[in-house]
Amino acid sequence: MANAARRLNYEDYADNLPALLERVDEEQGAVELVRNGHVYRIQSVAERKHDTEAVRQALRESAGALKGVDIDELKRDLREMGFQDTAHRPWLV
Repeated sequence: MANAARRLNYEDYADNLPALLERVDEEQGAVELVRNGHVYRIQSVAERKHDTEAVRQALRESAGALKGVDIDELKRDLREMGFQDTAHRPWLV
C-alpha cells in the first residue's frame, strides 16, 4: 500500500458505502476520499496470521543480539532519531 492511492469524490459514494468498499478492494487496499477540500484515506486492514513457532524460533535466534551494547546510549540515539522524524510519534524513554 505504499503506492499513491486513487482520489475519489465524496459525492460519488456518499449514499453507497458498499460501492466505496468495492472500490477500495479494486484499488488493492486504499483510496483517498475528497470532501470539502479535505482528504480522507480509506483502506482495508488485513488480518495478520503469525506462525507461532517461526516467531519463537526467530526470538531464540536473536537472543543476545544486544550483548555488549550500551543500552543508555542506544536509547539516547533512538530518542534523537525520533525527534528528527516527526512530532507525532512517541519517543522512547
